[in-house]
Amino acid sequence: MMNKDYLIMNTNQANDSATLLKRWLENRNDGKSFVDYFHEYGCSSIIIFDAGEIGRLLYEEVKDSDIKVLCFYDRNAEGIREIDGIPVYTFAMVGEMTKTDMVVVSTCFNYSEVVRMLVGIDTKIRSVYMRDAVYEF
Repeated sequence: MMNKDYLIMNTNQANDSATLLKRWLENRNDGKSFVDYFHEYGCSSIIIFDAGEIGRLLYEEVKDSDIKVLCFYDRNAEGIREIDGIPVYTFAMVGEMTKTDMVVVSTCFNYSEVVRMLVGIDTKIRSVYMRDAVYEF
């Protein structure tokens, strides 16, 4: 029998992902993209936290623009290593993070944990949760 807490967490994660993807598609249909969002905030380089499906979709959206993706961080990086020549690092390596204009957290699962990790490294690291960002552009 499944743990009730697990089911609740998965339901919330699925809802968060669906909300993010729905709004993202609405923005794309209106001719808006994350490239515009990053330009608005003066970003020319980003780091993507989570090399899963949503993180890779973000990469696909910005890869042919002037926004440079410096790297990805993923809890399962050992099995990925790189995406299109861009390195994928484990969360354990976050202390060695390259300076960037913005860290984009694409994972809906552990956003608060990632933010705590980033603040522990440097309180000036600028980060955004993709689910929130899609409502800003």
